Amino acid sequence: MPINLAHIEETGFLNIIGDTRSIEGVILAERGENNVHVYASGTLVARGGNEDEARELIGLAEKTIRRAISCTGCGVCVWPVCGAGC
Repeated sequence: MPINLAHIEETGFLNIIGDTRSIEGVILAERGENNVHVYASGTLVARGGNEDEARELIGLAEKTIRRAISCTGCGVCVWPVCGAGC
């Protein structure tokens, strides 16, 4: 399923994974030696030191992308909801 890379990039959520940069049709997120490529087609490609690291990175990227797609910019995920800092 195609995804809106511009929206995902605007939310900044992929910075959770690590340093990000984009080129036409792909966002690259790097965490040390590991990286994940997010393509506009919806394809994710991860490279890690081993299979477990790559699988973990794919899982984190998938959750982060879902969060970014649902983002309305309300700020609830960033700011404490109550006065006690919850």
